[in-house]
Amino acid sequence: MDLEETEEQIAFLDHERGLLIDRVSNLEVALSAIMSPKSDKKDIKAIMSNLFQNSSGLGGFKRTVFVGKIFK
Repeated sequence: MDLEETEEQIAFLDHERGLLIDRVSNLEVALSAIMSPKSDKKDIKAIMSNLFQNSSGLGGFKRTVFVGKIFK
């Protein structure tokens, strides 16, 4: 592995790290809103829908199972 390949890998990993930080931040905001005593079931569904539409890291199947477990 040469220096150029190493720098490319570092740039890629730094970018991925940024994406993970954004996802965690979005999850923290969503969980805070969900846990609010003012949130009702309709609000929570909207929050979850918005969260998963904007999250490229979760597949449709996982999303369906996860949301289904919450709203049984």
